[in-house]
Amino acid sequence: MNSFFVHVVESPSSADLLDGRTEGRVLLESLQISGIQATYNLITDEPTLNEAFGTRLVQAIDHHDRFPIVHLSLHGNNNGLALTNGHFVDWHRLRQYLLPLNNAMNGGLIVSMSACFGISGCIMAMHENEPLPFFALVGHPDSAMWSDAAVGFSAFYHRLSKGASLPDAVVAMKAASGDDRFDLRLGTDVQQFFISFMANYRVEQVRSGLTKSLAQTT
Repeated sequence: MNSFFVHVVESPSSADLLDGRTEGRVLLESLQISGIQATYNLITDEPTLNEAFGTRLVQAIDHHDRFPIVHLSLHGNNNGLALTNGHFVDWHRLRQYLLPLNNAMNGGLIVSMSACFGISGCIMAMHENEPLPFFALVGHPDSAMWSDAAVGFSAFYHRLSKGASLPDAVVAMKAASGDDRFDLRLGTDVQQFFISFMANYRVEQVRSGLTKSLAQTT
């Protein structure tokens, strides 16, 4: 039996709604066929985003009695995600939503970013000596096709429900979608990369400062 449920949070554009194009709804049907429990949250602004990560998430955890995988289906760019009403949620703001949940899950939160440039969300883990907002993040580094995301994430969850590891589930995702750019980032790896980068940066700053000081004394 699956030990997870998928907490879908979707905020389509007004054009998406006009055309009846909602990736989250399509995903729900696929999850149902795979026997995977899920909850759906159609949000349009920050108050409904608050509710999706607050009361509704608590109720969903109580109802399903298993841990959530957060699936975010929104339009996005390298800096964050856009809501239906045009409000922009940058990565720093989204990090504030994810931190309490990841802490409550002892660092085990998986976030699926079904958004253009969704893998850029790994920026949320680029903090030194601070808690991580997720254990793992799955997303795309570019403008993923709507159909590829729908098919890919369906395969991803189906393989997870069969006991596949995260890397193997992402391999299945790439094969099903025909797009091998979908990627997996672990929060600890991202944070360690950032710590190393900052350490090297500080050394370079000291070296540059010393070089300038020596040049001025000669």
